[in-house]
Amino acid sequence: MSAASLLVLVRSIADLPRACADLSGLLALQRRRGAAAQEVLLGLWVDPRGVERIPGELRWRANDGRLGAACILTTAGVEGIWTLCRMNVPEASPALSQHALLRSLATVFEPVNTDPLPAFFPVFRVDAPASEVQAEAGRLATEHADLVHPPLFHDPRSGWLESPTVDLAMGNRVRGSHPELGSDSRGYGREH
Repeated sequence: MSAASLLVLVRSIADLPRACADLSGLLALQRRRGAAAQEVLLGLWVDPRGVERIPGELRWRANDGRLGAACILTTAGVEGIWTLCRMNVPEASPALSQHALLRSLATVFEPVNTDPLPAFFPVFRVDAPASEVQAEAGRLATEHADLVHPPLFHDPRSGWLESPTVDLAMGNRVRGSHPELGSDSRGYGREH
C-alpha cells in the first residue's frame, strides 16, 4: 500500500478555527509518537453531512480514465464537529490528488441548492512554493468554483495546521494567511 492521505470533515465554516486548532494539536502529538511524516493532508471538506455520514470508500476517475478507490481506514475527531480520516490507496489505483478527492467528495456529498453549499479547503505544505500553490488552487477553483475556498497550510514535520480567520459578521467570509498569495486566494490577493 502507498502512504496514507488525510482528509478532514468539518461540520461548518464556523467550526473551522476550532477544528484547525484541535487538529494541529492532534497531528503534533501523532508526529511526536512517530506517526508517518509522509502522510499527506489533502484538504478540509466542510459540510454537516460529511461529519454525520462518513463514507467508507471514495472513488474517482483519473485523467487517464482508470478508476481509483481509497478506503477510509481510521478516523479520529470531536464527534459532530470534525473528523480526521486516514485513507489508503492501493498501489494499483491511480494516485489520490486534490482534484480526485474533490471530485469524489462532490459526488458522494452532491451539493444541493441550499445555503450554505459544501466547501473544500485545499491544504498545501507550508514550504510549498507560492507559484505552485497559486496554480493548483486556481485549477481546483476553475473545476469547482462554488466549492473551493482559500488554501490552508500544514507543516507535516510539526503537525501545525493554519487556522483561517472566519468573519461570522461578514457571512462566514474566510481568509487565509499565506503572505505571497494575499488574504483571499480565490482572488489571489484581490479583495471582492
